[in-house]
Amino acid sequence: MPQFIALIQKRADGTYSIKFPDLPDCVVAANVEANILDSATAALTLYFATHELRPFDPAADMTDLALRFAADIKAGAYLQVIPFDAGPDLQRIVYGVPVRELVVAVGKSIPYVTVSDMRPETAKRFLKDIAPCACPTIPGEEAFYAHDWERWARVNLKLADRHGS
Repeated sequence: MPQFIALIQKRADGTYSIKFPDLPDCVVAANVEANILDSATAALTLYFATHELRPFDPAADMTDLALRFAADIKAGAYLQVIPFDAGPDLQRIVYGVPVRELVVAVGKSIPYVTVSDMRPETAKRFLKDIAPCACPTIPGEEAFYAHDWERWARVNLKLADRHGS
């Protein structure tokens, strides 16, 4: 099960701020300390609905984070490992396109995207640049590895947004 490190700080009003330093914009609050785990899990679920799940090793990162947030920890904050079960129903969205999973063996799958999930003008540009991979679960559909789409979209969609296309 993936785990993430949260920086937890008690606010002046008695509520708790929960931040995930390695996950930009993944921040939530809890009314009482007993609700921290539930609030943190809900924040991770929302975050990974639109971001790729990329777990890291909390044991390796804990020392680095403790040094980065030494001043906060000295002031009373603490780091906590939050276990997160993404579950089979979590649908990832990468740059506006759903990421599907092709099961290839027990516990192993290949993340992919399909052209039909893209806007037509985006699909046309993407097809011109990237070669498709086979996807037997969707006959007749053009499917691509999710990492190819993400890498292409990161560059091309940001450029398109910048140039107003």
